[in-house]
Amino acid sequence: MKQGKREEDHLHRWLHGDVPPEIDERDREAAIDYLKSYMPVPQENTAAVMKQLVRQSFKDLWGHFAVQLGLLVIMLMGVVTFIPGTMDKWILFVLFAPAPVFLAGWHLVSTQTKDMTELEQTFTFSFQQVLFSKLVAICLGSLVLYSGSLLYAASIQKAGLFLLSFHIAVTGITPILLFCVILLAISTKYLHPLSWTVIMLVWVSFLLLSIYTPIGSWLLSVHTLIFLAVNIGLAVVFLRQLTKLWRMERLPDGIQ
Repeated sequence: MKQGKREEDHLHRWLHGDVPPEIDERDREAAIDYLKSYMPVPQENTAAVMKQLVRQSFKDLWGHFAVQLGLLVIMLMGVVTFIPGTMDKWILFVLFAPAPVFLAGWHLVSTQTKDMTELEQTFTFSFQQVLFSKLVAICLGSLVLYSGSLLYAASIQKAGLFLLSFHIAVTGITPILLFCVILLAISTKYLHPLSWTVIMLVWVSFLLLSIYTPIGSWLLSVHTLIFLAVNIGLAVVFLRQLTKLWRMERLPDGIQ
């Protein structure tokens, strides 16, 4: 019993008798700076980050393809201005609508090498956020170019053809959204760059078949409401996949 009391007194003296060592001010500041380096950096809100990245992606898109996209718009305007025959010109107009997606998409897929992917993961923003902004810029840029060309086409037509122009607008948006969804899938799964080239060749083959066979006429004869329903479905899929892409913090395990 006495031994236990002595041990307790010894422990009490040991705990209360030692004076903490004096901390050097420079060491304290160094420790604080070291700990701060491991603290998370404050991020802007999601809407601000999206706006900043998409704006930059638009600048990059026009910087790379200003000439090509300008020639494409001129070509679309030339189709509706000089090609005789309403049906033939509208078939070409619709089938050339996704051309900006193919052009920018080919550049996106071909430059998305393993080394570039690893480099982009060191950026301030995540790889998925950068990819998100590029896909949004490509899709919106294609829709803007197509809409501008269509407004020109509608302005030179007779008043009775405005309903036809609306049908062409809805019809042409379908392949744009379709190939935006395909491009998103290819970019996130990181398939071989040749996959996008194969898709482009398939579309060119379909274009030729539409011109030289009744497929083109049948395509334009489909009711506008059907194309509207398809467009809504594609837009929902595209937006859901974009949302999923934005929320990903690291590359999927399947990406190689």
